[in-house]
This record gives sequence, structure tokens and C-alpha cells, in this order.
Amino acid sequence: MKKRTLLFLSLFLLTFISFLFFQNIENKRSVEKLKEQHQSFLDNSPFKETVNLSKKERKAMGLPPNGYNEQVWELTLDPNTGRPMPERVFELQQELNIERQNSRGVGGDASNPWVDRGPNNIGGRTRGIMFDPNDTGNVNPADDYTRVFAGGVSGGLWVNNDITDANSSWTLVPGIGANIAVTVIISDPNNSNTFYIGSGESYTSGQAVGRGIWKSIDAGVTWSNIFGGYTGFTGTQLIDGVFYINDIVARDVGSTTELYAAVAGSFFRFSSSPSNFHGLSEQGLYKSVDNGATWTKFTINESGGSPSNPNDIELDISNNIWFTTTRSSWGFAGGKIYRSTDGLSFTLMTTIAGADRTEIETSNISANTLWVLTNTGGPADIYTTTDAFATAPTQIMTEPADADTGIPNSDFTRGQAFYDLEIEADA
Repeated sequence: MKKRTLLFLSLFLLTFISFLFFQNIENKRSVEKLKEQHQSFLDNSPFKETVNLSKKERKAMGLPPNGYNEQVWELTLDPNTGRPMPERVFELQQELNIERQNSRGVGGDASNPWVDRGPNNIGGRTRGIMFDPNDTGNVNPADDYTRVFAGGVSGGLWVNNDITDANSSWTLVPGIGANIAVTVIISDPNNSNTFYIGSGESYTSGQAVGRGIWKSIDAGVTWSNIFGGYTGFTGTQLIDGVFYINDIVARDVGSTTELYAAVAGSFFRFSSSPSNFHGLSEQGLYKSVDNGATWTKFTINESGGSPSNPNDIELDISNNIWFTTTRSSWGFAGGKIYRSTDGLSFTLMTTIAGADRTEIETSNISANTLWVLTNTGGPADIYTTTDAFATAPTQIMTEPADADTGIPNSDFTRGQAFYDLEIEADA
């Protein structure tokens, strides 16, 4: 009996050791295979073709002026997919927030806060800015509307409690990930405590991936993601979801508010294996009549049936809604200008031939006067109308003369109209 028991134990131990041995070999093979795959992705990085390009060549390809993002792309690519996976960050942040609620004393808690070590006082690309509508009634009237929110395309929502004070610092607003590209921020005209931000920038080949729209109902203290994000994939190339919000507006219709969002799709250019198209089926103009709880997409398509790619949304003094289009990854140019008088349907008012990204601005005096700024083959062109495009818009030939002598008077965007394009009016 003892011999049988000893034999059984010996066989069991031998089997267990053999299992561990072969499992270890298999794990090593998997790791080595993953390393080889990772090295293959790096060896075939698309940046081998772009690292030595001039600024002019980079602009022609729709790339940012410098290669910082390209370096980050290679350093953070997933060896399984061959590209960075920014869509995983939000889920990870949620998991970490839950863990932090159940632990104390770790870095970042009140008992052990992170201390900023710099660099400081270095601005980044900023597209969204809003003066706090609740910053009124101060003892000194000059202190009203000095609290400012700003969105960083490189990440985060920031606030400065006194923009007029050079010593007042910008601080990161909690609740919005520091990696989220914030591109637009607005407030509800019927409730000054309700804010909305849009995330993601589509203009630089989709590099600044966002996660749709966030909402705050306590004047920016806390935030929740109400619309957008990754929803799945179709095949190996089409990533489904809402990633890029080019613009949001809030339309006052009496005691209620209508929200309009320009949801863009984009080709993630720097992905080599596989190629990624983000949100092409989801792109389009959306509307919400229940404070962002649900969203309805307008059926506004190109000639081939693919959805138009909206860019800029504006309201005129008659409360009409205007929106423009930008180039789509479906292969259609931008330059289309639409108007709606009732928020139910849109009419194509005109098309700027040869335009891609198109910005529009309305007049504070006349609903018929508008200005249009377009990216037309690199440089920017300016157009205006005084009859709401009943006739063809007039091109303004005299463009702004920049104080920088290196910028030609014929192109104030220095050949980067796809990237440096914004227009506002004070009349």
C-alpha cells in the first residue's frame, strides 16, 4: 500500500513538473513571438517615410509641423495590433478610479498628492475656450467674467480663476482625463450651471482621438461622458464609434435647449497594420432635445450616399443654424454650407469649390451677412456674403497681414490652413 502511494505521488509530482516545464517553454515561445512581432512593427513603421520630410512636405500630407506624435506613436504601440490603443485608456481610468475609492495612501490621494514638477507656463494647441457664465456679482465689477475654461487638444480641460492676473495659474479640471483632447466647450443658455465639452480633433489625420461629449451640471465641478466612444469594429479596418467632435452649439428655443454636434470621422494615418478608419459610419450632424440624453443623426449625405463630414456650426441672430463640411475619408471634399430655419431639416445654400476644411461665422447685426474661411489646397481663402448666399459669395482678396514677417500676406496660415483655421466676428 505504501509503495502504491509512493508511486502515485511520484507520478503526480513528475506530471506536475512536466506540465510546469512545458508551460514555461510555451510562455517563452509566446513572449519571443510577441517580441518578434513588436520588432517587425517598429521595423516597418510608417514614420521611416516621414521622419526626414520638410515642413512643406509634411503639410502636403496633412501631418503636424513636428514629429513629436510620431515618436509617441512608436513608443506606445501595442505589439499585438501594431498601433497605439487610446480607446482603452478611458476604461482603464474607470477601473483605477474604482480601485482608488477602495484604497488610501496611494499616490494621487489626498493623503499623498502628486506634486507638479514642470515644465510650467508652456501652452499647447487650444481650440475650446469659455468665460465662466457664473462668474458675476463680484464686489469689484471688473472681476466679473475673469474665470476662464480652456480645452487642450494635447489633453485635458483647464481653468484659470483670474485670466487678468499674470500670476494666476491654470489648473487641470478633475473628471476629464488629462489625455482627452478637448476641442470645444459651451454652456447651456437656459442653465448656466450646465456645461458641455467635445473631444477629439480630426484635422491631423485623427491623431488626437477623443471620446465624444462630456456634460457637467454643477458648473464644471464634476463631469460624465454622455455620448460617444468606441463601440466595436467592422472587419479589420473600420473602428466604430464617436471619436471626434468638431463642434457643439446650444440653441435657445424658449425655455428649452437644443444641442447640435458635428461628429467627424477620420483616417488614423499612422496605423500600418491594420489601417484604421475611425467613426466613418457615425460621422454626421447630430441633435439632442433632452439635454444630451439621446441623440438623433440628420440624414445629410454626399452624392454616393455616404454621410457628410460636418465641421463648424454657428447660430445667426435670427436663431438659424448654419453648418459647414470638411473633407471626408469617403473621398468627398468639404466646402458645403447648409442652413436650417427650424432645426428639423437643412438646405444646401452654397458650395465653395475646391475647399476642404471650412469655417463659417455669422454677423451680430444681420442674419444675411456671413464670412467663410476655407482650406483650399494649403493656403486659406476668405469669402463673404450679404444675402445669405442667395448669390455666390465674394472672395476677399486682401487677407490679414501678420506681424511675423515670415508669414506671407497672401496666406496668413503659412500653408497650414488644414490646421490653423479659425474665424470670429465682432460685428
